[in-house]
Amino acid sequence: MLGLKSKEWFAFLVITLFLVDIVILLDIPFMRPVFAFLYFTTIPGLLILYILKINKIEFVKKFVLSIGLSIAFLIFVGLFINTLYPLFGISKPLSTLSLIVLFTIILIILGFVAYKRNKDDFRPFGILDIELNLKKDQFISPLLFPIIFPFLAILGTYFMNTQGNNTILMVMLFLIPIYVVLVVYFRERIPKVVYPIAILMISIALLLSYGLTSNYVNGADVHNELYAFKVVTSNFYWSMSNYNHVLTACLSVSLLPAIYQSLLNINNCQYMYKLIYQLIFSITPLVVYIISKKYINECYAFLASVFFISQLFFIYTMQSAVRQGIAIFFFALGMMVIFSNEISGFNKKMLFLVFMFSVIVSHYSTAYVMFILMFLSSLVIAVSSIQGYLQSNRIITIVMGMLCFVAIFFWYSQVTQTSSNVENFIVNTFKNLGNFFIEESRRSGTMAVIGKGGLIETLPQKIRIVIYDTTFAFILIGFFYLSRNCKERSKLDTEYFLGMVISLGLLASMIIVPHISTYSTGRLYQQMLVFLALAFVMGGDALSKFIRKPQLGLLIILIVLILQFFSVTYVTDQILGVPTSMVLNRDGIMHDTLYIYDQEVFGAKWLLSNGNNDLMVYTDSFGAIRLIEGYNGKLPKISSDIFSKNETTSEGYIYLRHANIVSGEVYLKGSPTGKYLLTKNLTAFNHLFIRGDKIYNSGSAEVWK
Repeated sequence: MLGLKSKEWFAFLVITLFLVDIVILLDIPFMRPVFAFLYFTTIPGLLILYILKINKIEFVKKFVLSIGLSIAFLIFVGLFINTLYPLFGISKPLSTLSLIVLFTIILIILGFVAYKRNKDDFRPFGILDIELNLKKDQFISPLLFPIIFPFLAILGTYFMNTQGNNTILMVMLFLIPIYVVLVVYFRERIPKVVYPIAILMISIALLLSYGLTSNYVNGADVHNELYAFKVVTSNFYWSMSNYNHVLTACLSVSLLPAIYQSLLNINNCQYMYKLIYQLIFSITPLVVYIISKKYINECYAFLASVFFISQLFFIYTMQSAVRQGIAIFFFALGMMVIFSNEISGFNKKMLFLVFMFSVIVSHYSTAYVMFILMFLSSLVIAVSSIQGYLQSNRIITIVMGMLCFVAIFFWYSQVTQTSSNVENFIVNTFKNLGNFFIEESRRSGTMAVIGKGGLIETLPQKIRIVIYDTTFAFILIGFFYLSRNCKERSKLDTEYFLGMVISLGLLASMIIVPHISTYSTGRLYQQMLVFLALAFVMGGDALSKFIRKPQLGLLIILIVLILQFFSVTYVTDQILGVPTSMVLNRDGIMHDTLYIYDQEVFGAKWLLSNGNNDLMVYTDSFGAIRLIEGYNGKLPKISSDIFSKNETTSEGYIYLRHANIVSGEVYLKGSPTGKYLLTKNLTAFNHLFIRGDKIYNSGSAEVWK
């Protein structure tokens, strides 16, 4: 690229850094967010790779490592700046100028060290070099076609948001599986680089189609995460005292977005989660592809990654719990480093430690699962090594597992003092062992996986459960096939196979142990698919061999995978006339609960400006997220007791949202019997409005006093 020598590359690096700084400081529209995001999300990590002399690895691995290390750089250097600057009287350490000054100094130092260690081969922008290796008889169109998917997602959500027309989105959702089939069919005539590009484009398209729906973030937890982010941004300082909540302790949704906001200056901070984070999330399937490709060929690894993408948690829930999306990204990178043959022992340990600590400060539950995985793996390896049964790469050891535990304890118990959720989890798990045989003690989503619970009401839901069970059966078949076939199992690293075993054990515990099952099965399942996605494709291949039709292996996998894709994107529901998806519909439960109208937020803003903020605001279960959006940096006093407990109140406000007014439905909290939602007609609460006065009405929001 450009034909520059190493010294010239170093000069070019410094010049581009200063140019990006100038663009940021002059706040040049469009250029600032684009260039700042691209530079600070790739270059810091790439320089670290050069310093460690891990620059001569395959492009895709270098790409994901650069992004992962860059994000870790922003988190930990940002935390260092946040701690250091106040000691010198700087009260706003996370302001743009404060960050730019120290980031620039550190990057120049890193660049100089990287140059000195790689004088003969220093090309910091070599991350952009893609080796196509095209042959005469290979097709170029499969390489270019998937680029259309993100554009269809953006255009489709625009038409859906403005006109309620889902045609373009439906076309995209049919084109993606068709494209996957064609890639598999012509696998011998396409360049290998098609696979990672296709994975990235499909991933971005699906994430954006949900992320860009409505003008506000979608989901439940994400609104509180957004509030934690706004608190840090408004103070230009991260501190637990400003918002003493476990979400503040999750630097992935408090400190990191605040740093990005200072660098990018996005006009609507909602798009930090709706757009920027979606681009980061989209990298995780590439990591799964890299891990899987070590043990199976590129085509099967491609299908494993598409399976990882084709999950409800990845497309929808990850955007509702942003902190876990970032944590799973770091978790996958840590596992990739362990299983990489291109990275030496010392560098492997260093990179793994960086990603392990990144998981810990990003999300508590993902860190707990990582610790369990590491501890059990290291224990099995230690015992088996004594007997001479197993050999490992000596990265996941008991010492490393205990270091993980100490880091978790230190961060959540000593630094942020938010460890009460850990204690409650352990105590309640043992308390609820007495409810072992009581089905209702388990989470409804967990029971739905085995075909029981209040989630199964419509035909598409029943179809979805059958498909889920089929894909899980494939995983089990693949696992047992690997367990019994010594030749195939010998291709796997010890830690990788143990990861499969422990992943299945953890998923089983979600159903077996009552209180553990109150943690989202989908969230754990997505994390464990880092190991189990390969087992899925191996299961399809093993099934074809069992029926003595090995040539049908890919076809069997494709059929189940496409059914899974159509099910989780709610195309099946759409075909059957059930308006489940808020991406494809402007009605239905998901729309009524999660889709936020501008008028609803305007109503909340009006109440903030004209109401008595010392009084309680009563609303239904999903009205709270509208109020949080409207109060923009302040937390209103919110209660749903008058609806959920049918209590009366003599003082306060009643906030009604679009679904309450237009559909006449009031959404209540989940019941103890395990049903996901309970609804009542608004007429059941007429007694609450007899003596009240309607003081605000926008058509989609009302305020009563």
